[in-house]
Amino acid sequence: MSVYRYTAAQPVGRTSKVGVISAPSAIEARRMLRAIGLRPIQIKEINESRTSLGALSATIVSYHRRRRVGIKAEFYDAFATLLRSGVTPRDALLVLADSHRKSSGIGSLSRLLAEDIAQGISLSDTARNHNTWFDDAECAVMEAGERAGELNVALSRLADRQARSSDLGSRLASVLLYPILVSVAGIGVAIFLANHSLPQLTQVLRDANIDIPLLTQLVMLAGQFTLAYSIPIGMALLILFVSGIVIPRSTRFKVTTLFVACSPQVFRRIATAESFLMLAELTESGLTLNESIRITAPTAKGLIGISLAEEWRRVANFIELGGSFDDSMSNRRWFTPEHQRLVAAGMHAGELAQTLRRVGERDRRSAHRLIDRISTLIEPASIVLLTFFIGAIVLAAVLPIVKIQEIVG
Repeated sequence: MSVYRYTAAQPVGRTSKVGVISAPSAIEARRMLRAIGLRPIQIKEINESRTSLGALSATIVSYHRRRRVGIKAEFYDAFATLLRSGVTPRDALLVLADSHRKSSGIGSLSRLLAEDIAQGISLSDTARNHNTWFDDAECAVMEAGERAGELNVALSRLADRQARSSDLGSRLASVLLYPILVSVAGIGVAIFLANHSLPQLTQVLRDANIDIPLLTQLVMLAGQFTLAYSIPIGMALLILFVSGIVIPRSTRFKVTTLFVACSPQVFRRIATAESFLMLAELTESGLTLNESIRITAPTAKGLIGISLAEEWRRVANFIELGGSFDDSMSNRRWFTPEHQRLVAAGMHAGELAQTLRRVGERDRRSAHRLIDRISTLIEPASIVLLTFFIGAIVLAAVLPIVKIQEIVG
């Protein structure tokens, strides 16, 4: 049980109220406030971690979830198949535990879940105790499926989500991997020449009192500096990498509007595609739109995801105060006029969940096209840059040889 500080609007004619409430989750706290006639505006956990240690812990938990995406897809699919066959959740979990006896993942998890269910604990509640496996969105989908008596459908949705999870991000990473490897190879060649071959060649010129070509000097200085300070440079890059993962998870970290505006469109489309598809899954599972938005917000990933999460929270607050969903989508950094029109049409037709899914799939297709375009451009560009880079290094090595030949001649 957690303690939340809330700001809620009271009935008409009264001011807003600030107080604290105990609830298992922020979603449940909002339900409790609405049940007593209050309209929640903001809910915040009092003991929410703001320290870098808490951010590091969240990063580790998130890493475990990402690492288990494939395993969870298999778990959800097998679990849903057994339930459709008429097996009870507890028996289905025991079957999974037995069939994956040699696996320390699904087998042990299934056994623990089955033991809790045998004690009368619901699947969604026991899943919340295993946060390195399940996030809030997954637990919410399971809870909605249990309430509606369609747990197998909810698990099938989660299996589909795990199957597509990080698909676009992995594809973009594979596209960017080629130029990164090329750059590393080029830098390695430059360091080798600068510290082994070029010093020997230039020593001959020094002995003959001949000036060393400027390009050769620059290449040597760059290579020698990189080698001499390789450990500090490596440590600095490692610190930047870790900071880029941990710091954004701190609740005090904010992403500037300029950073989002200058970010490549492909990152924004990947983020919105995943968010809209998750919203569709949650609303199809029976959750209210506002609950779905608040559950979706913290699942946005990366630096861009932090800004999108803030935007989703603003949208949820706007709806909580009586605004419409389509009117809340006014931020053109994230939502296009087409997004707004499609959502408005879906709400008017009473098909919001289906519309959100179509919007998410449309953004996925848009992201795929942008990644294809990047792939088409970045590979020849990296080859051209590598040609200039290697050409400069080769020229730096050839110029001393030419001068040596002039001496010999």
